Amino acid sequence: MVKNNGIMGKLLSRGPINLSTPFKKAGTKWEIHKLDPDINNPSCPHMHAIGKPWKLDLYTGRYYDTRNGKYIGRIRRKDLVEIWKVEPIYNIITAERERYNKIVNFQKFSA
Repeated sequence: MVKNNGIMGKLLSRGPINLSTPFKKAGTKWEIHKLDPDINNPSCPHMHAIGKPWKLDLYTGRYYDTRNGKYIGRIRRKDLVEIWKVEPIYNIITAERERYNKIVNFQKFSA
């Protein structure tokens, strides 16, 4: 484990880097996955609840049940802004957006 600015990062061998929030939103901690295989569901990128089957849309603040896709609730806008201000999380957000754009462009031109 490595610690970056209060964010715990876990480097998995041959896998993604997961960064979790140092605070709770909607009563849970959230983590973002670099190289997330479900890159655009519900948003690109999104966060996963730790210990709960939820995904957080990083643009709307809405979170959904991963088992059925149903809307559960929404975190406050100021909480969403707080997440975006964590530099290592922001860096993964921008990297995942760039990766998704490359995937979409490749699919568009190879079809």
